Amino acid sequence: MSLTNPPVKEESSEATDEVEDDPQVDLTHGNRKVWLVKFTEEMYNAWVDSPPGTELGTMKLYTDS
Repeated sequence: MSLTNPPVKEESSEATDEVEDDPQVDLTHGNRKVWLVKFTEEMYNAWVDSPPGTELGTMKLYTDS
């Protein structure tokens, strides 16, 4: 079994807020690969409460404000 990238989809000139329900959607942010992860509420709460430097805390994204 080989893993391949999904076909590249043509970008529309119209902006949309819709997100396709497709686990193979290729997303980028600042030329970096972005992965969407669905958390259960319990996992999300553990992630929010975890301090930086811990296993869950290293997954947090920080932005300049």
